[in-house]
Amino acid sequence: ELGTNYYALALAFNSGASRIFDFKGSSGGYKNFNYSASLKTNSLESLLQKIDHPAFILDLATVQKHGNATRLLENAKYMRVIGATYEKNDSENYFLFPVFECFDGILFFQKASAAEGMVLK
Repeated sequence: ELGTNYYALALAFNSGASRIFDFKGSSGGYKNFNYSASLKTNSLESLLQKIDHPAFILDLATVQKHGNATRLLENAKYMRVIGATYEKNDSENYFLFPVFECFDGILFFQKASAAEGMVLK
């Protein structure tokens, strides 16, 4: 149950790349997918990119003790889904995620870099 036996942590970033298995591509395998800065004004990414830190964690129980911060996060109703799907039209990557109903905390970073595969010898 949310807030009791585990800590549900949202991971989000403003821009950058992630390495995802390409189910739709002709070559298959892992590929870098690039994401531009969020332009969806009522998204979590658009709100959090305004904070001038490269990476941070928000504990939502603590945030809810501050009315202004709570209201801002309540209005950021959408979040970009990374990894489960990828749409070239970035506006199609956003889904409704009311943060206080879905997560206990948020790990946010401004810029993401795609991980490189390891070659074992």
